[in-house]
Amino acid sequence: PGTYTTTSDSCVNKNVPATATNVDDAATPRNFREQYMASTLRNMGFTDMREILSGLRAVAGQREEICVVENPNSFLDSSSHGNEWSQEAQIEEAMMWIVTQREEAAEAQKLDEARISSENAILAMEQSRKDNEENQLRHACVADLIGSVNDSAKTTSRLFPNSILLQSVVARQFLSQVVSCESIDGKKQVVRLLQLEQKARKWYGTVLPYSYFEYVLCPIFKKWYEDFLSTKKHANSSTLGKYCQKLSNECDNLERSMFNLSEQEESGVGMAPKIFLSAQRDAAAKGKSTSLAENAGDSDDVEVIDIPRQSFSNQGRIVA
Repeated sequence: PGTYTTTSDSCVNKNVPATATNVDDAATPRNFREQYMASTLRNMGFTDMREILSGLRAVAGQREEICVVENPNSFLDSSSHGNEWSQEAQIEEAMMWIVTQREEAAEAQKLDEARISSENAILAMEQSRKDNEENQLRHACVADLIGSVNDSAKTTSRLFPNSILLQSVVARQFLSQVVSCESIDGKKQVVRLLQLEQKARKWYGTVLPYSYFEYVLCPIFKKWYEDFLSTKKHANSSTLGKYCQKLSNECDNLERSMFNLSEQEESGVGMAPKIFLSAQRDAAAKGKSTSLAENAGDSDDVEVIDIPRQSFSNQGRIVA
């Protein structure tokens, strides 16, 4: 009577009473019946005692449920002497249960491996796409990057065809000068600016960012370009480098506004950069258009997202 443990899994006659402190129920037979059946299964090649006992108890539980449903009045506990279910039958059922569990586990592992392999392939393809884009941008000529720089030509940027900034001829002319600045990698700063504008369109739609790029940045670039032309005769590499640095500072400001929560406020449909909202309110107050006329060829893949539902770091920066 009581609960027993064994000093050897293969022996059925060396038993000691189990105590509350030395019993691992999942790996210890509860009675002589379980002990005998476990020993039999071990002799058949099943070596994991936890697996063996899980199988024996699982099929015993299934049999009990069936008996209760079919004939609850005559149900006999599987451990009683009157139980008609033989040890050999339970061993057979447990063996099939163990084999089935192993097969299901193996199949699940295969599915997991296939899923992981598929996810890795998708990540690799995405990384390859990004690398190709970066390589294109790195080696792009001025025309591909910002379009034509004279008034008569209608060539738009191949890489940023829907840019608000590049709608302005003066902005294109200024940026073309920055691209030629090698002192602080002017081309890198131009690409950075255009990519930030592209993200702004995807994150906040085509309307909200419009006023900032059209009525704030474009006039700034126009003034800088006019100042550059007025000193062009006496200009040197350091003069052009000054405008490259100014552009870098504007990129820093735009990046902070888009990624730092402290630089955003509630817009009615979520958090948005203060500089976008301020520029839009100012344009509306002056009766200016606050959106670019819809372009039938627009392929910018605009995606309006709810910024508060992005994940944030402890410093309050949006994690892209």
